[in-house]
Amino acid sequence: MQSDTSAFAISREIDVAESIRGFREHGIVQIPGIFEAGTAERLHRCLIDEVPWGLAYELAGKPQYLDSARLAATAPEAMQDIERQIFREAAAGFQYRYFNYPILDAYLQKWPNEVPLLHAFLEFINGPQWLSLIRQVSGIHELIKCDAQASLYGPGCFLHRHSDAQSREGWRIAYVLGLTRSWRPEYGGTLQFLDDQGNTTLGLLPQFNTLNMFAVPRWHMVTHVPPYAPAERYSITGWLRDR
Repeated sequence: MQSDTSAFAISREIDVAESIRGFREHGIVQIPGIFEAGTAERLHRCLIDEVPWGLAYELAGKPQYLDSARLAATAPEAMQDIERQIFREAAAGFQYRYFNYPILDAYLQKWPNEVPLLHAFLEFINGPQWLSLIRQVSGIHELIKCDAQASLYGPGCFLHRHSDAQSREGWRIAYVLGLTRSWRPEYGGTLQFLDDQGNTTLGLLPQFNTLNMFAVPRWHMVTHVPPYAPAERYSITGWLRDR
C-alpha cells in the first residue's frame, strides 16, 4: 500500500548538532519539537479520535493482545479475572499493561479497521527523510527500517523494567514519540532509565511533539499510572532496525 506521506513534516528548527552530541555522549537524546506543529496536532487528534485501542499484556510469559472488538466483547467478570492475573504476575516478575494499536501488524495484515493516517506515518518513518535524520543523529548508518505501535497509558497501565536486548530482531534504537499535553510527574507514565542495580539514572516526563530515542539494549521502564491520573499518555513507539 502506498499512502500520501506529504501530511508529515519534520521541523526545520531542530538543533541537529546538539542532538548528535547528546546521543553520542549518552546513547539517549530527547528532541523537542520534532515535527511541524500541524503534523504533531494531526497525529495527536488521530490517537484520540480514530484509533481502535486494544489491550496489551502478558500471561505466563507470553504476549497477549485483546483487540478492540474482543475487548468490547469480553464480559466484565472475565475481564476482572484477566486483570487479577495481570497484577498477580506483575508482583512476581516482568509484566506490562497498556492500550495499544500495533501499526505495523495492522498495516501488513490489512486489518479491516485500519487507521489510514497511522499507516501513512509508518511509510513516512521508513522513508529517506526520517531514516536519514535518525542515521545522522545516531551515527548508526546500518539502520534500514523502522516499526511502530501506538500506545495509550491510562490509570493502571505500566511497563516493567526490560532492556530490549532482541539483537536477533535487529533492534538498534528504541524511540518514543510523545504526543501528550499537560502531564505532571504525579501522574506516573515516566520513561525511566536504570542501572544494573535498578537505580533510576534518568527520567523523562511525557511531553508533546517530543522524540526520545536511545540505543538498546538498555534498562528502562514506564512507571505505573495511578487511579487518580485525569488524562491519558499518548505516544507512538518502536525500534529502528539494521535487518
